[in-house]
Amino acid sequence: MLNLLILLLFPYFGCNNLDIMILADYSGSVQGSEKFLYNSISSFEKGLDISEDNVNLGIVVFNSYSEVICSLESDPREIRDRIELLSTYVAGGTTNLSSALYSAFDEFATKGRDGYKKIIIIISDGQPDYGDDTYKVAQQVKSLGMQIYTILIDNNISNTAYMKSIASEGCFYNTDYEGLVKTLEQINLCL
Repeated sequence: MLNLLILLLFPYFGCNNLDIMILADYSGSVQGSEKFLYNSISSFEKGLDISEDNVNLGIVVFNSYSEVICSLESDPREIRDRIELLSTYVAGGTTNLSSALYSAFDEFATKGRDGYKKIIIIISDGQPDYGDDTYKVAQQVKSLGMQIYTILIDNNISNTAYMKSIASEGCFYNTDYEGLVKTLEQINLCL
């Protein structure tokens, strides 16, 4: 009974030794739905066993540029303070996903821990600038042993095939903004 309670409260408990970077699309196509990104990332963080020895989390927002709003971090309080910044973000600009992937790679290179699984979770409508370049960066990242999960936000410009093409095997998810919290909870980080 206790194990079931732990799993309900902390869905990723037991999936330790993880360095996770979330890449959140804040381009113009997201405008008006920023609160869903904020709520889902906040909820996701609360389900992780964040600590020096278990899960470290970082967050990159991207539009025309990418910005690391939370470096790969093991302090839950610091992460929550950084996530709180998302509540003030206003979406706009284009979708420079390749820049966000480079930012995540840099975080893993400078703050990633040896022997820990590296995971990138991309939340986007799947219509990036520089599609060919982004695809090449994603393939390179995966060839270095990092796992890419993609969560496609369905809207009138979604590109399902593209988001599937950059995801690691079995790591593509499709949802709408209202279902984003639940989708993040369903990701199997233990793959």
